[in-house]
Amino acid sequence: MEYFNIQLPSLKEDLIESTYLTLLENKYSFAILSVQEKNYLLTKERSIMPINNLHLFLKEREKDCYFKTIGIKKKNLENIQEKVKLFHDYYHKYEAFFHKLYGGKYRFGCIAIRINEHSFLTTIREKKILQNTQL
Repeated sequence: MEYFNIQLPSLKEDLIESTYLTLLENKYSFAILSVQEKNYLLTKERSIMPINNLHLFLKEREKDCYFKTIGIKKKNLENIQEKVKLFHDYYHKYEAFFHKLYGGKYRFGCIAIRINEHSFLTTIREKKILQNTQL
């Protein structure tokens, strides 16, 4: 989790905009804005929220999990059956990388195969058990 702190004289739009651009350009998770002895959170979605307890807020953020997408180039497969087989092959190959949370009750992670220019075959976002009916 990477973030930065910045002291601002106010929450004026131009100050927020320049801070927001810094956040995006440096790929920070968020920014802490200190304005007249009050703390605010600036998110990548450009939301601003007050932070009542900065220490507790940062402690809780250390528990967050972040995910990323990895694209794998594959030869063009001709039919849907080949794509479904590739999907299952990838699922079994990468299942160990899915994050188990909430006492192992849910697994987070996703496998997606492009079916055509408008569609993907994908796992559901949170899953207890992956079954064929969930594809």
